[in-house]
Parts: sequence; structure tokens; C-alpha cells
Amino acid sequence: MSKKPREKSSQPIVEAQEDFWDLGDENLEPEVVETGENKENLADLSDFSEENQPESASDDSLREGKLKSESDSPAPDADSPSSEIKSVRKKQSTSISKKRDQPPTSLLEKISLLLVVACLLGILGWGISAFINEAPQGDIISFKEDYPAKGDFVTISTVKTGWRKPIRKGENADLGIVLEAELIPCAKITLNEGASTTLRVTFRNGDGELIGDTLNLSIEDGKFTRSGSSSIDVCATDGFESASEINAYTNGDIAPWAVIITEGATGNEDQPLVKARISADSNQP
Repeated sequence: MSKKPREKSSQPIVEAQEDFWDLGDENLEPEVVETGENKENLADLSDFSEENQPESASDDSLREGKLKSESDSPAPDADSPSSEIKSVRKKQSTSISKKRDQPPTSLLEKISLLLVVACLLGILGWGISAFINEAPQGDIISFKEDYPAKGDFVTISTVKTGWRKPIRKGENADLGIVLEAELIPCAKITLNEGASTTLRVTFRNGDGELIGDTLNLSIEDGKFTRSGSSSIDVCATDGFESASEINAYTNGDIAPWAVIITEGATGNEDQPLVKARISADSNQP
């Protein structure tokens, strides 16, 4: 009769392994006698750890959310009212500090400034006075052109004045005209009525100076002897050396000239019969 081989059981090995791990755990952990009080304390500790664990996690999440919200929040706008107020305050503080840094003006500096101002005012006053003293102070020429101008022997109805170029050649050439004269003053005198007398005629510039020669015109029975009529053309023997001077005369840059007519060979020019202004007309009167 053959013998059946004995089957090896695996259960003891498994149990041995389990016992090995159980031995290890028991050796590592301290022995705790489970009494009634210990069981309650352990239960409380387990509950406390379980309750606090989610709370700590929630606190961490709240902190992270707060930091994130602060980092994501936009920076304050530069144009906001608070930033404008800060900039104004900064400017004010800067200006105040600058004013504080500036040293006060000393007495010597104030006196120096006053002296400079006084010197400037003195120079200005001197310039004005010098201009007034050096400026032309010619007498104002008063004219007498009331027509008809009645004298003791004759009556002048009109006197027309103007300028013309001297006639150098021909039958009607002007006598006694200086060579330098290019434009001479002239006048046309017309009588209304009269007897026999002499009219004295002179031409004067703006300063009252005699221009050319004095003319004596003889009158018989109310007519000029030289022309044989009641009217006559006369002119000065001197005048403008340049014809372009008439432009300055027209613009008033040259004081007006005059023709003075008195009655008698030695008439009084302080009481003339006529004192006519020489017109700026450059055509023959």
C-alpha cells in the first residue's frame, strides 16, 4: 500500500507573516492600557484633530485668496483726486522749502537797488530835457490872407502862389535867378482897384529868412507898370536847390514859406497888406 504524500499547508506561513508584522507594530508603538478614561481621551483627540484639519486648510485658502486679490487689484490711478491732492501738497511743500532756503534781502542790497532805479530815472529825465531843448522851436508863422486886402492906395483882390522851374532862356527868361535854384516860389497878384503907389514884395522861408531879392512893383492908376494890367506874375530869385525837396515841403517836413506884400517902398512887414502862404502846388500859378 502506497503512502500518500503529505500536503503542506500554507496557513501557518500566512499566520507567521501576520504575526511578524504584528510584532513589529507592537514593538514600535508604546503600549497603551485601554481603560475607560483613556478611550474617552483618545476619542476626543481624534475628534479634535479631525475638526481642526479642515479649518487649517480653509485658513490657508483664505490667505491665498486675499493675497491674490491684493495682487490682482489695480494700481491707484495717477489722475485720481487723491493723487492730485498729493501732488499739490508736494508742490506746496517744495515751494515753501525753497522760500525758506532763500536768504532775506540785506539792507545794502536794498540801498543798491534804490540807487540803480534813481540813476535810471535821472538818465530818462535828462534825455527828455535834452530832446526838448534841442528840438526845433521855430516861431509859428501867422498868415494874413483876408481878401480883398485894402490898403491906403490899392486893394488886392487875390494872390495865388505855387512853385515852378526857372526860365533860363527866351524872351520871358527870369532875370537874376541863382544858378543853383531848380525850383522857385512864385505868386500872381491881382488888384481890384487903386491909385498910384508902390508894392514891396519879399519871399521868406519857414524861419523868416529872406529868399532872393526884394521886389518893388510900381502901380499907376490901379495897374502895374511892368505888365500894364491889374495882375502880375512875380517869383523869387532863389528857391530849392533840388526839385525833390517839394515832396518834403508837401509832407510838412519843411516849414511853409510865405510871400509878404506891403504898401509903400519901405513898407512895414510887421503890418503887411498880405502875407500869403506858398502853396505846395508845383505848377505855375
